[in-house]
Amino acid sequence: MNKFLYTSFAIFFALSFFVFGWLSHSAYMPGKRIEKPSLLDKIKKEKKLNVVLLNAPSTYYIGSEGPQGFEYDLLHSYAKHLGVELSITPAHTVKEALELSKNPNIHITSASLAKTPSREKLYHFGPSYFEVQEQVICNRGMLGSSKFPRDVEDLEGLSIMVGDDTSYSETLQKLKEDGFDINFTTSSDYSTEELLEMVGKHQIDCTVADSNIYALNLKFFPEIALAFSISGREQLA
Repeated sequence: MNKFLYTSFAIFFALSFFVFGWLSHSAYMPGKRIEKPSLLDKIKKEKKLNVVLLNAPSTYYIGSEGPQGFEYDLLHSYAKHLGVELSITPAHTVKEALELSKNPNIHITSASLAKTPSREKLYHFGPSYFEVQEQVICNRGMLGSSKFPRDVEDLEGLSIMVGDDTSYSETLQKLKEDGFDINFTTSSDYSTEELLEMVGKHQIDCTVADSNIYALNLKFFPEIALAFSISGREQLA
């Protein structure tokens, strides 16, 4: 009798679990997958595109007719295309622009940045739009003297300053590690344009700038001169 009851209970519980499982499976309706809104969705919802722009002639500046600059024009057109407001946070140097880009409320940082391997590990770059070369720019008064550099080996003994956290400092540091005797300093206080002005006033012998920045500033600082290119072609993004 006990054996019969035990067997009956075992069958009852087995059938109960089977029926419960079948009913649970039948009653389950897969819900709609909730997708996390994209950054673009967020921008459209808030109706604002928050950008960091480097304050420089090649990027963004306030001219006689208001905000101007190639990268400003690109972002202004993009914001207009999205139907949102363009909110600008200006940066004085590349280092400051990169620091400001860490703010989670910033959507885009535009600072005429060259795509370098080290930067691509840290930042998501947009499409490339221009090719440049890094160039050594020195005081024009040094032309015709043995002090004016014609290649990397001639940089020995010259006073050279570049911006901190720039591709220029990376290039010079790599050359130094390769054995070239280059005495250079970095500064987080001066923009590339201000360093070009210092070269023109011969407060320093040389600096490094992208070819487009040199071309734009030559008319403002006629006492600067191109010595040589120090890098291959690089993509701006």
